[in-house]
Amino acid sequence: MDLMAYGDSEHPLFQPPVGKPAEGYSLERFPPSRDSDSGEDWREQESPSPGKLNWTPLTPTPGFTPKPSETPTSPPTRTPTSTPTPSPTSEPSETPTFTPTFPPVPTPTHTLTPSFTPSLTASPTKTSAPTPVLSQTPSPTPQPVLIVLNEIHADPHPQDGDANGDGNRHSDDDEFLEFVNVSGSALDLSGWAIHDGVGERHRFPEGTVLSQGCAVIVFGGGTPSGDFGGSHIQTTGTLGLNNTGDTVILLDGEGQVRVIVSYGSEGGHDQSLTRHPDLLGGFEKHSEVQEGILFSPGVMVDGSAFGSCP
Repeated sequence: MDLMAYGDSEHPLFQPPVGKPAEGYSLERFPPSRDSDSGEDWREQESPSPGKLNWTPLTPTPGFTPKPSETPTSPPTRTPTSTPTPSPTSEPSETPTFTPTFPPVPTPTHTLTPSFTPSLTASPTKTSAPTPVLSQTPSPTPQPVLIVLNEIHADPHPQDGDANGDGNRHSDDDEFLEFVNVSGSALDLSGWAIHDGVGERHRFPEGTVLSQGCAVIVFGGGTPSGDFGGSHIQTTGTLGLNNTGDTVILLDGEGQVRVIVSYGSEGGHDQSLTRHPDLLGGFEKHSEVQEGILFSPGVMVDGSAFGSCP
């Protein structure tokens, strides 16, 4: 529904990201009514104010380095309200007073209420939007959830990282992504494509059809060997998942975004990140959910199968 990126983020749908704030500072939208999906919407705030709207202009702190697209708020300028004019027939005028003038404060275009009712209606098209670095342009309309990215393995363990079971631990070949069909019926993935922050990493070939509850595992390479819970298995040239953080995007055959998941440095701890509980929960380090187990491609975290895959 919405996103922003800051610091060193390489998220393809928000570039360049907003500058990283100084320690103890927050990033806030300013003015609150502006939403151009760019760094110009954000500024550093010395006094974080969760739950409140802040219309007061401020000057960015010296340590804040904005990205090229950002326009820091100018400090208030002091201008005299009057200029004293000497007069030979009158007593000297009083010392001129100065009144700081601030940039005009925008008037909110909506009514603020203590609560809101979520709307399922797609948001109006924005007048200014970032250009995604994808081969196809994602639709701004939210799409039904048909498939879930359930496990991400970006950093195979140096000794125990043979996730594809081919007998060789490899930093690229043993990376994998695990997708599960939750649409309620068979799902044809022919022509669907996996992207990350760099570009397209894999395209599902014609005839890739998942039955309800079935999973498909995409390994970085090698010769996968094993049952993998009966799941479909595919390999690609390289997934190239970044250990220190990346964004995984799944586009359908029409270029619509069906899955978009970002992770950070937690992806670089010699194990996978898995949803807990499976399919529904947030991502956690695998060994913290199932002690001593570093990954579980094709099966749930407890080793049970997702569903029947013909």
